Amino acid sequence: MKKNTWIIIAIVILAIIIIAYLFAKGKNIAPANVNQNESASCSDPTCLLPYFINCQAGEMNMPFDSGIYTIKVLGLEDEKCHYQVAIKDNTGALLAPGLECRVPKEMITNDRFDHLFGGDKVAGKEAILTEQNQIDQNYCLPQS
Repeated sequence: MKKNTWIIIAIVILAIIIIAYLFAKGKNIAPANVNQNESASCSDPTCLLPYFINCQAGEMNMPFDSGIYTIKVLGLEDEKCHYQVAIKDNTGALLAPGLECRVPKEMITNDRFDHLFGGDKVAGKEAILTEQNQIDQNYCLPQS
C-alpha cells in the first residue's frame, strides 16, 4: 500500500479510538463559551472543539505515530468558517495533501468536527458521512 493510504488508515483508527474514549468517559464535548480574543493551542480534539464550533482562532497539533495531525481555525470570513486540515511530519512538511476550507457557519456542527476525525466512517452514520463529504467537495480545496 502507498504511504498515504497507511496515513489515512492510521487517522481513521485514531479518530475512532478518540471518539470512543470521549463518549465512554461521558465527557461533554458540546461547545463552550470561548474568549474571542484568545487563540487556542491544543493537542487534542476536546480542547479544539469549542473553538471550531464557534469558528474562533485556534490550532490543534495532535501527534500520532507517523506525524502530526493539524487543524487550524483561522476564523470567520464572510459568514464562512475558514480552517485548514493537514498531516505533517515533525519538520512541518505535508505528508499528504491537506484541505483549505471555507464552510458556511451554519454548517459548522459536531458532525462536521467528528468528520475531521473519521467519526462518521462507522456503521449507522452513512448519511452523515455522505453529507459531510458533500461539504468537503463544495467548500474545501486541496492544499499542497
